[in-house]
Amino acid sequence: MRPDVMKAIADAVHDKYPGVPVVPYLESGGTDGKVYRTAGIPTFASSGLFSKPSEMYAHGLNERLPVRSFYKGIDHIYRLAVELGGAKRTQ
Repeated sequence: MRPDVMKAIADAVHDKYPGVPVVPYLESGGTDGKVYRTAGIPTFASSGLFSKPSEMYAHGLNERLPVRSFYKGIDHIYRLAVELGGAKRTQ
């Protein structure tokens, strides 16, 4: 992992969840990253979605997540886009 990407992810996570370990892992599912990697663009992912195991309904007939997790996830991705894209934050 590139140090600038890891720092941006850790900063974004720790903004909402101080002290949570940030550990890279290999995603075993399908992503759009294949298209970018094929074009020679290094690809990383970070969702920023945190939920309790009892609230985890990914990829099921009842797929959903808590509203607060959705909005925290949007904040997470926005922060990464601004930090890694070099733009100034508006918030």
